[in-house]
Amino acid sequence: MGKIDVKPSVNRQNSWTKKLYIKQSYDDNYVDEKTFLELKRINVNARLYTYWEAVLYSGLIVQQLSTVIIFVLIYVYLRSDLIKIENLVLFFVVPLVGIGYLSKVIVLKHKCSQIQSDLGNIIKFVLFTYGISPIVNSLTESISSDTIHALTTFMLIFNILFYDYDSSEATIASKTFSFNAALFACVCLASRFEKSSFHTFILLILAFVLFALFPEYRRYSEEHYPHSIPIFTITCFFICLIMMINLKLWLYIFYLCLVCFIISFVCPLILIKLQSKKKTIHGPWDEALIQT
Repeated sequence: MGKIDVKPSVNRQNSWTKKLYIKQSYDDNYVDEKTFLELKRINVNARLYTYWEAVLYSGLIVQQLSTVIIFVLIYVYLRSDLIKIENLVLFFVVPLVGIGYLSKVIVLKHKCSQIQSDLGNIIKFVLFTYGISPIVNSLTESISSDTIHALTTFMLIFNILFYDYDSSEATIASKTFSFNAALFACVCLASRFEKSSFHTFILLILAFVLFALFPEYRRYSEEHYPHSIPIFTITCFFICLIMMINLKLWLYIFYLCLVCFIISFVCPLILIKLQSKKKTIHGPWDEALIQT
């Protein structure tokens, strides 16, 4: 790509125009200095947010954080026998899956053949998961619980960090890696149920619901109905809060409220302050792009 020759304008027979198809008494890479900077453009493709827009979309992080904590708290409830496995299935797993799938059928207007195919896939998945539950249950017998819990912590942190919050092509976001990290954490925790492989089976199903189905349902709802974002955020946060109150984890409740407050209100304020300093400069020095 040739170097642009920026020269002061001089008196010539014809004034310079930016038209290469006209024969002029100037070099092809000549640009008049008076018009060179007039073509400069700043922040052409930059997306600038208002404070309340940033607060709204920060709720996506709170949703995923709350989902992860809910999953861990359910594991604690099951390990401590604070909830019966039957109640968990009847009042949490089944309604969550049922409402989500019913909403999908109504919105997308599925035909009977599609519903039958979906139900067949669900039955196959449930039977397969039930079949591997005894294997998962005895998978980490020789590993200490401290090691398992440490691995689980790291995997769930990876799930939050690499979760695809806006369906963009950001390099750090990876839906597959995020889900696999959560699934690995689930396998680690599920292997701690020495008494019953049925608990392992339910925890695996729950992980699939919370980390695979529920995020897709949230993403679809939030893309088509943006006003549903605060509804999901508040619901997830308060479910998490109620479960922690029942366990009387007052210090963790304080940390949760503090972290969610920082994520929801402080971080957006920092973003608004920083985006005023953002400057991307475009001009005639950029490579030519073919508009399609």
